[in-house]
Formats: sequence, C-alpha cells, structure tokens
Amino acid sequence: MARFDLMNPMSTSETDSTKDLVLFNNPNNGNFSLQGSILQKEFCSVHIYDASGRMVFSSQLSKNKVQHFGLEHRLAKGNYLVKVKGGSKQQLKVFKMTVSELANRWLFYSSVHSIKKTGSSEPVLSLLKGLIKLPQSEFLLQQLLVLPFP
Repeated sequence: MARFDLMNPMSTSETDSTKDLVLFNNPNNGNFSLQGSILQKEFCSVHIYDASGRMVFSSQLSKNKVQHFGLEHRLAKGNYLVKVKGGSKQQLKVFKMTVSELANRWLFYSSVHSIKKTGSSEPVLSLLKGLIKLPQSEFLLQQLLVLPFP
C-alpha cells in the first residue's frame, strides 16, 4: 500500500530552477531572447533544430539572465525546436519557435496601434530602431498613412 508523507515531500528543485525560463518574441523573424534565472546560475547551451531534426544552430551561453539571439539571416521561415541544456548537458527545457516574415509586420502594426491608442509618441523611437533593419519598413510606413486603426 502506498503512503504519502506530507512532512517529507519529494524535491522539485530541478523543475523549479527552470520554471521561469522563457523564450520571447515568438513568432519572430529570427531575433529572439531567452530569459531565466538558471541562465545566470550555470553555463548553459542552446541548440536549434529545424522541422527535419537537423541542428541549424548551437551555442554556449554566458552566465546572463537574458540571452539575445540575432539569427534573422541564419534561420529561414519555418518551425524550430529550441533546446536549452544545462552545464551537465541535461536538457532543461524545449521550446517550439516559429520564424516568420510576418512577425515583423505584426510587431509593427501592434506597436503602431498602441501608439495611436495611447497617444504617446515615445514608443516611436524604439519602433523605428527595430525597423531600420527591415527591407519592407518603407512600405510599412507608407501603409501606416492609409490604414485605419480602431
């Protein structure tokens, strides 16, 4: 007969250390970030696999809570698995990530909508900084002038 001992519960420290590990900007254009306390506690690595299972990117990470990746010219549009491994090579977490050219447009339109809704022009500078690298930014800015927002 099985018994549960509430005084000595099983440890969950392994799962707790990755609880706050997140990938953000998903979908994205190949530029994304990982954030979590485990990233500054131990040397981790990231491995990105395409839909066929082929590793397309691998990197050792420095001990920083936030890690930024600028892979817009290395990842084609599609679906990827992003595996984060700890210092002892154990798998910490796996993320599904979508790379899409539409991710830039979505970011642009949602930012513009936010600017129009709040009436604040401060986000414009950060928006323009992000668009400088986009080949379609001039086209999107022209569309801004003709598209109504609720």
